[in-house]
Formats: sequence, C-alpha cells, structure tokens
Amino acid sequence: MLVNKVKEKMSRQGPLSLFTWMGAMAVSSMAFNIDEANPKIYKGEETDFFGYIVQQFISGKDKGVMVSAPYQKNGSGGICRCAQDRTDCTDCYTPQETDTIKYIGLSMAGQSTSPPTFTACSPGLAHECDGNSYLNSICYQFNSQLQITSNFTPAFQECTKKIVDLVFLFDGSGSMTKDEFDKNKGFINNIMTTLKNSSIKFAAVQFSSIARTVFNFNDYQEGEP
Repeated sequence: MLVNKVKEKMSRQGPLSLFTWMGAMAVSSMAFNIDEANPKIYKGEETDFFGYIVQQFISGKDKGVMVSAPYQKNGSGGICRCAQDRTDCTDCYTPQETDTIKYIGLSMAGQSTSPPTFTACSPGLAHECDGNSYLNSICYQFNSQLQITSNFTPAFQECTKKIVDLVFLFDGSGSMTKDEFDKNKGFINNIMTTLKNSSIKFAAVQFSSIARTVFNFNDYQEGEP
C-alpha cells in the first residue's frame, strides 16, 4: 500500500517530490539508518563537556568517533578516541602544557583523506610579554590513532619590545592620611617590582601645593628609587 501511495504521489508531483515526501514521513517515524537494537554508548563526565564535538572516522577496518571534551582536566581540554570495537573512550589526548593551554577541543574538524586526519584547536594559549598575558590560538593535527602529527599557532601575537615610559603621579598633600599615603607607595612599589624585568622605565612625581619629582627615569635605571 505504501509503494502504491508513493507511485501515485510521484505521478502527480514529479520524481523530485519523492525525497520531500519521504522526508516528511521520516520526521514522524523512527530513524531508519540508525541501529536501535544494539547501540554503542560512550559515556564521559558532564563537567568535562564530553561530546561537545563528535567526528566519525573510518580507516580500513578501524572505525569509531573522535570526541572533544574542552573542560577536561581542569579546563585544559582533551580529545578522546572511541573505537567501535571498544566500550569506552580511554584513549584521550591532553596537551602537556596544561598551565598555558586551555580548552583544547572547543573546535574540531575532520578531513576524509586516507588515512583520515583531524584538527583540534584551543583559543587559550597564554604567554607572557613584559608582565602581561596574551591569549592566542593553537591547533593540533592528528590521525585516527590519536597520534599528533603537527601543531601550528594561527595569528600568533609575538611579544613586542617597545620602550615604555611610565610616570606615577600621586597625592602628597595634607588631605591624605598616613595610611592612605603608605598605600600609594606600596602600590607603586608593587608595580615596579612586578615589571622590573620588562622594558618599562618608571618615574614618580608627588603633588601638593607644588609638584616635586621623587625620582626620574635615569634614577630608576640606576636603581636609586
């Protein structure tokens, strides 16, 4: 009866209507191309965002899926290989630089080459430049055995060695209490200590009824402040 209805509808609307009509039927029916009798279920930690991105791979007789978990291992992220002949995803890759790379697997794509290859990226590669932390991207390319073949850093921002002159202007008038004045001095000292190995030069000027130079750039370079 179903075949007769399909033929009747095709005769009225033409051959291209078959896909549309059958598609409308499939919406309200069970999926016909998924094995519901013997499903393979891979479980991961919800807090790791396990399953954020899933990519299928087929390499000869080797079949399975690559699954990303961008919050795995305290936010370092990871990529897990779930083979069809196994019941778990114990093979996972996490960058060794867990202190500088975060959220690997927020993006992942596969290429249907022979053998198949994958690229997983992280937007959280941190590196220090004169006391400032810069965030860049890093991508890893790997095969279906989860073996890393290469990595690259798109649009990487290098540290620029520019000379910066920074002047502290602070209040030394009678409106400041001793505690407030000491807090200002402590703040200045902390900034200079933190950035002492950078290319930044410091000077300080105190103002009240008149302005007074406490130390200039040359004094700072000579270690006098």
